[in-house]
Amino acid sequence: MRPVTLFCMTWRRQLWAALIGVSSLALACGQSQTETTHQDVGRAQPIAQNVLEVSGGEDVLEASGGEDVSHASGGEDVSHASGAVEVVRLAPQDQDALDAHMRRAIDSHLIPGGVLLLGRADGVIFQRAYGSRDAGPPAEPMTLDTIFDLASLTKPIVTATAVMQLVERGDLALDAPIADYLPTFAAERKTATLRQALLHTSGLPAVDPLSAYLGDRDADLARILRLAPAADAGARYVYSDLGYIVLGALIERVSRQRLGAYADAQIFAPLGMRESAMGGVPGEDARVAPTEERDDAPIRNAVDDPRAYRLGGYAGNAGLFSSAADLARFARMLLNHGELDGTRVLSAASVAEMTRAIDLPGHHRRGLGWDMQPPHSSGLSDAAYGHGGYTGTWIFIDPARDLFIVLLTNVVHGGRAGTLGELRRDVARIALDALPRVADIRSQPATPVLAGVDVLRRRGMRLFDDAGASPPRAPRVGLLTHGAARTRDGLKTVDLLIDRPEIDVVRVFTPEHGLDAQHEGRVRGGSYRGVPLTSLFGRRRAPRVADLRGLDALVVDLVDVGTRFYTYPSTLLAALRVAAEADVAVVVLDRPNPLGGVLVQGPVSRPSEPSFVNSFPLPIRHGLTLGELARLFVSELSLSVRLEVVAPAGWSRSARFADTGLAWSPPSPNLPTPESALLYPATALIEGANVSVGRGTDSPFALVGAPYLDADALAVRLSAAQLPGVRFEPAHFTPRARPYRNRACHGVRLVLSDADAFRAARTGFALLLALRAEAPRRFDLDATAGLVADDALLEMLRGGAPLEALERAWQPDLERFEAQRAQILDEARSMSVR
Repeated sequence: MRPVTLFCMTWRRQLWAALIGVSSLALACGQSQTETTHQDVGRAQPIAQNVLEVSGGEDVLEASGGEDVSHASGGEDVSHASGAVEVVRLAPQDQDALDAHMRRAIDSHLIPGGVLLLGRADGVIFQRAYGSRDAGPPAEPMTLDTIFDLASLTKPIVTATAVMQLVERGDLALDAPIADYLPTFAAERKTATLRQALLHTSGLPAVDPLSAYLGDRDADLARILRLAPAADAGARYVYSDLGYIVLGALIERVSRQRLGAYADAQIFAPLGMRESAMGGVPGEDARVAPTEERDDAPIRNAVDDPRAYRLGGYAGNAGLFSSAADLARFARMLLNHGELDGTRVLSAASVAEMTRAIDLPGHHRRGLGWDMQPPHSSGLSDAAYGHGGYTGTWIFIDPARDLFIVLLTNVVHGGRAGTLGELRRDVARIALDALPRVADIRSQPATPVLAGVDVLRRRGMRLFDDAGASPPRAPRVGLLTHGAARTRDGLKTVDLLIDRPEIDVVRVFTPEHGLDAQHEGRVRGGSYRGVPLTSLFGRRRAPRVADLRGLDALVVDLVDVGTRFYTYPSTLLAALRVAAEADVAVVVLDRPNPLGGVLVQGPVSRPSEPSFVNSFPLPIRHGLTLGELARLFVSELSLSVRLEVVAPAGWSRSARFADTGLAWSPPSPNLPTPESALLYPATALIEGANVSVGRGTDSPFALVGAPYLDADALAVRLSAAQLPGVRFEPAHFTPRARPYRNRACHGVRLVLSDADAFRAARTGFALLLALRAEAPRRFDLDATAGLVADDALLEMLRGGAPLEALERAWQPDLERFEAQRAQILDEARSMSVR
């Protein structure tokens, strides 16, 4: 250990030994000064964070303060790997609504599982796998890359598309009789045209007896071509598998290729649909979802449809196998008028002709291959088109809303077939409602940023870097988390870990704001998805030793805000202490610091008494992730606990949250945006006093005001301070939360003009000085003592010391902290490259 680090540790231990040690029991029981005097002070809202070690030297941390070294992702294309991790572009509340409907369908045994994907012309906006693809035993979890038997989706995606391509080339004519190309079809005086077959008005019956199939594909096709019609062509609508079997045979005759070979060459390959094939996917049995039973065994990687099966494994009506990702590429091609990534598969005219709604007898609306009647009350427009498949698959595309929905299930495998209409309607309605909140795809960085939970998923859910530390069975874990902690594709960490068989979650712990990250005040426990749930912001502020006994690890995934006065680091510290006593390992799934990992600002706390927002000496902006803070706590307090930190990948320490491309999931009701988190360390500093900082408005932590203030005078005074990166505008607002609920307040709005130049701590102390100067008899400066957390600084504020003098006073402690921080980062880096 370097001398400067030893000195820092000695200094801190002397300063804090009594305070931290004596107060630990009070903090664990929730008897903090903050709670009894100003309960809201600790309610800073967390944000996204991550950073730390991964095996194999994949992630590199900064060597010292100010050095910007990004975490490499090991060269893996994480966006297209198995179990792909695409960033989600839906708002958290919309994700949760979709999750609720899908989980309800699984819990009610409507479906065993499914994959839901939403997208627009510019790409995927949401994708998630739910439940099981094989009900077992043993159960097999559904994954994003599961391949499904799409059943009747074959009709529009392969057969109708192939017909339109051949029409474009002049090989076919839509209004020509089928018999012009297949003379045998003229038997029994059949006159149907290609268009009529595509519209299901060919006059052919829906199906024919399975007993008529001989097992000779050519002979069976010839027999189908000779069948007598059930009605005159064009007279009525009858959804006909036979009509599409005939169209498949026609495509083969004209193209001189088997339908599967044609689809591979003319549809799948040009569109990059690498997981699509007719009749099954060679060598991919493990990823194919099973369907019904045949010969007393589940059908897997063979077509479920009995006629396509007897015709050699596929036909014009069924036999397409594909994944949600491939269907997304097909849907995007249609929304882009027949072209995707510079490759044209259909002309814009052909797409328009296929998706033009035609009213048919019996009040049916069809396109050429497509169903033009979306589920009732789904909200999809009259221009929407799609199709369903008997196995439980469904796609609908709404060009008027720039939206497509892919919902793939294997309902015929342990579900309730024919009952998916309500689920499809509800999913469509939620998707349409979510569109105004979809994030811009252009915000994505070139290198994907993965949170620690994503890295954990990438390494097969292995909690410990060394295999010898892992138990031979699924490890029993407690999970400290909240709903703001999500994977890159938006799945809550709590749901991921509960659903994965590699980990046995036996108890969930939640911090302030509860599991939904939206609760104010004390939070009660309960259960979640059958797992006991213990609140650590209720009667207790730490788990009990008994809660952790028998666990292999306590896993922590919390979204922190990178600011000293926040309760999540205190919750982590309390949990580390108990884990050490219980001899249980702690695994932190780390996240990028949303404020960035370079700047360190403000005075190091040394309050007269610690509280749950000041449980350890830190500067206002500490520039550390939660995992790095855990290392600091363990090192400084000599905690005897095994700590494993799973670092994020792809994060540069200079990157703030807006640079990560990740979707913002508010860690509390008062940090609705990343911008509010940037302002939080400045304005929350004054929150203990008799001022509003915008809680209960649409701009929390961007407003400062009180009924007794002069907005114009305060704005002038603060503007004169020439604080970098921020400007002050007079503001008048009426908060819906205390203090001053429903009372008119006057003050300033903080507007970030340069986030890189912004100095939160300097701004916060400038606010304190300005408020004292403007309202010396009304502003309660002493009430900020718990957050200023330094009696000497508070005395200087009382005397009106200039801002520069305050900064000089806190600089020595800050320099000592920076040396300590550099040591922690050096140690983390050395562990990550071992």
